Amino acid sequence: MTPISFVKSNNNYIVSGDLTFATIDRSTLNALTFNQKNIIVDFKLVTMADSAGLALLVEWYKKAKSKNITLHFKNLPQQIKTLARLVEVNALIKNTH
Repeated sequence: MTPISFVKSNNNYIVSGDLTFATIDRSTLNALTFNQKNIIVDFKLVTMADSAGLALLVEWYKKAKSKNITLHFKNLPQQIKTLARLVEVNALIKNTH
């Protein structure tokens, strides 16, 4: 298990570690500051992901949408993409790069 961490640079975040039940907690939900119009979250350093990772992204997406913030996911792990299609939350992954 690799702990999850976030590095913020301007309106961008780089996520590293595992996005799993073992690493995601309540503080992870608040890791992003939703105080700018556009946020880019890059997952290029994520080593593992499961349904808890997808749930986290759904929560971030809902929070951004409620504040009229555009949230972009970059380098989304294949596990998250597959789960998103499986549970039909394709809107979540449409803004991926």
